[in-house]
Order: sequence, then C-alpha cells, then structure tokens
Amino acid sequence: MNKYDLSYKLHCDLLDNIKQVFEEIAVNVKSRIKEINDAAQTMTPEDIENQLADDYYYYSETFSAINNNIYLAHVVSAVEIHLNRLKSIYTTKHPSCRPPGLSGTSFMRKFEGFMSDIGCSFDFAVSDWQDIDAFRAIRNGFIHGGAEYSDVEPVGQLYIDNNPSYFDVKTILRRNGTTQKTTFYIKNDIMLLNAISIVKRITDKITTSLKTFDI
Repeated sequence: MNKYDLSYKLHCDLLDNIKQVFEEIAVNVKSRIKEINDAAQTMTPEDIENQLADDYYYYSETFSAINNNIYLAHVVSAVEIHLNRLKSIYTTKHPSCRPPGLSGTSFMRKFEGFMSDIGCSFDFAVSDWQDIDAFRAIRNGFIHGGAEYSDVEPVGQLYIDNNPSYFDVKTILRRNGTTQKTTFYIKNDIMLLNAISIVKRITDKITTSLKTFDI
C-alpha cells in the first residue's frame, strides 16, 4: 500500500471511529430521554416540572447541542489532518517542490493553492467540496463564536438556511437579560452521518487524483 492509500485508510478509520462513538452516544441519549418520558406518565404536572424538566431539557437540548457540534468539529478536523498529510507526502517525496504557504487563509484554500502550484488538476467547484467548506465555516462558528449565527461565514450561513431540518436556530437572551443573540446547533443526527459520507467521497477523489499525478 502506497503512502497516499495509507493516508486515506487512516482517514477513513478515524471517520468510522467518530461515527461509531457518535452513534453509541446518540443511542444512550435517546434511551435516557425515553426513560424520562416513561417516568412522566405516572407523575403529576407539578412533579414533572420539579423532578424531570431539567433532565429532559439537558438531554434533549443542552447535551445534544454540545455533542452534535463537537462531532462536526471532529469530522472537519479529520479532513484537515488528511489534506495536510497528503501535502506532506508529496513535498517529502519532492523536497525541491515546496509551494509557499498561504498565510491567513483556511486549510481548504491552502490545499487548493498547493494543488494548483504543483500542477495537479482537480475540480474544487464540485458540490461535495463546497459542502465541506460550509462545514468548516459552521465548525468555526461554534468553536470561535460560541455558535452565534452572525459570526458564521456566509457559506456556513447559507448551508444552515438551506437545511432547516438539520439545524435549530433560535434567539436567546444573553446573561444580563438586556440583549439577545441568535444561536444555532445541529439538531439532526442525519446531518452528521451525511457529512461523513460527503467527506469520504471527496477525499477519496482528491487522494486518487494526487496519487495518479505523483507517479
């Protein structure tokens, strides 16, 4: 197995592990929510409010918001790791060909520049690559902006707006109660599973393109 194929295998193994852990946690959360709902069947509304409401909100809202967003961050990071490793494989083999880094740009723009500089043709206008760029922007939105909608790059905002079934977007009060902010989180597990499929598909094509070029 050559180094490009090995890198893709490691990449897919990581994504598969992310998917497995996410699915296991999702099952446990749904099981806990079911337990709460079952317990509520024999309780008065007052007892539900006093004994179950906080736990229900935690598992259905707070936990899901943090957990789902974190897993998208892992998926995007897996892409960045793989693309950086592909660049390293090529430049290690060709030490005289080290394209200059593009400071101040995303890892995706840097990789596009790398492929262009070495003369390896690839169509980065395809929808899968654009989706990953949206995932990157969304990831940055909750990693650096606390999931504040206004802090997300336009490519991420457009993806959120075009996929309402994947996201929960709502306006909440800030702590002082005098101002508001619009936040978002991934509410649909299918979005994360789709993201992994998209990532595998496009990184396979990129890996094959670079491997074929580097002969």
